[in-house]
Amino acid sequence: MIFMLIAGSYAPFCLIALGGSKGTVFFTTIASIAVAGILFRMLWFNCPRWLQTSLYIGLGWAAVFMIKPLSQVLNPASLYLLVLGGILYTVGGVIYALKPKGLKFGKFGFHEIFHIFIILGSLSHFISVFSYIL
Repeated sequence: MIFMLIAGSYAPFCLIALGGSKGTVFFTTIASIAVAGILFRMLWFNCPRWLQTSLYIGLGWAAVFMIKPLSQVLNPASLYLLVLGGILYTVGGVIYALKPKGLKFGKFGFHEIFHIFIILGSLSHFISVFSYIL
């Protein structure tokens, strides 16, 4: 599921902002890797948390291979929000992978804090797409 959400996050940036064959090829590559990731998780259901999280983060940051073309078609604010979202997702992913028991803010433990970072990353990407791409 998470692999599909990551691939879906690429869709507006690849298929609308980049467009053309470059965007289509990159999106198809990302979607294919996402399907491979799903098959991997189906075959190794109990893979270590750090490994599955590393795969999610790696797929998310594959966008760096298209940073130059993206910087040519995206508004600077949209690109900033895209990168900010990636950073927020990554911080959340690291918290999830490490499960730091000492990380608490009031009644919020590491898992709730992980979700806050994921929500903020999603919000950043949503604003980037809604405000600058659609």
